[in-house]
Amino acid sequence: MKEFSSAELVRNVAAVTDAAARAPVAITVYRKPKFVLMAIEDYHALTADRRRVHAIEEMPEEDRVRLADALEALAADES
Repeated sequence: MKEFSSAELVRNVAAVTDAAARAPVAITVYRKPKFVLMAIEDYHALTADRRRVHAIEEMPEEDRVRLADALEALAADES
């Protein structure tokens, strides 16, 4: 990850934001990374909730059978 100091950010915001448009960049304070600047699209992709909820009735039969088998195996291990 490319790094810029906070002073570089103040002096040359265009160069820093241009770099952040291509890939996330670290902003350092006293030579230690403190912040990350990135394109909003990258942020949304990073924070997107990719979980999906489906009713069991919507599952393909093959997946339902595998799920039932796995649950039965877990129940047998617990007893």
